[in-house]
Amino acid sequence: MTQPRILFLFLCVALFFVTVKTLHADVRLGSARLGSARLGIGPAVDPCAGTPSAGTECTGGAKYVGTFDPLDGGGVKKYMTTPADAGLKQWAPVFENNLTATSTTDGSANTVALEARGATYAAGYYCGTLSANGYSDWFLPSRNELALLYANKVAIGGFDVSGGWPASYYWSSTERDTNSAYDRIFSNNTLYNDVKSGALSVRCVRRY
Repeated sequence: MTQPRILFLFLCVALFFVTVKTLHADVRLGSARLGSARLGIGPAVDPCAGTPSAGTECTGGAKYVGTFDPLDGGGVKKYMTTPADAGLKQWAPVFENNLTATSTTDGSANTVALEARGATYAAGYYCGTLSANGYSDWFLPSRNELALLYANKVAIGGFDVSGGWPASYYWSSTERDTNSAYDRIFSNNTLYNDVKSGALSVRCVRRY
C-alpha cells in the first residue's frame, strides 16, 4: 500500500471518530433538553400570584400585604406594597375648601382625586404617578387600608416604628376635614390626624 493511500485511510478513520463523538454529544444535549421539558422547567411563577403570607417578596421586589375589601364593588382584593418608604411628603400645600378624597376604604379613588390636583399634593401625587417594582398602578392607601399595612408591619418590614414625629406617622389618602387628613402612628397604631401641609411618611400600595 503506497504512502498516500495510508495517509488517506488514516484521515478517513480520524474523521469517522470525530463525527461519532459529535453526534453522541448532540444526542446527550438533546436528551438533557427533553428531560428539562418533561420536568416542567419554565418561567418562574410570581410568589404573590397565589395566597402567600404577609411579607412575601413578589416578583419585582414588592411585598405582599394581605387581603381587604375596598368596597369599590369588586370584592376582596389582594394588596402589595413597595419595599421601602417614600420619605416625608405633604398631603396638600394649603387647606382645602372642598373635600375630595373622603373614602375610608378606597385609596385608589382618593389618589385619583389627589393626583388631579397636581404635584403640590405630594403624597397622593407621588403614589399615583409611581412606576416601580414592575407596576404603575400604585396609590396612597386609605385610612383602613393603612390599618392593614400596620397589622402586617413586622412581616413586611421597612417601616419607622420608633414613635418619633414625623417619621413614624404615615399619611392615609383619607381627608378628615378642610384642615386635616388621617394618618396612623406605626409605633402604636393610633389613628391620628394632622394638618395637610405637614410632611409625614408615605408608603404606597397596589391591589390586584
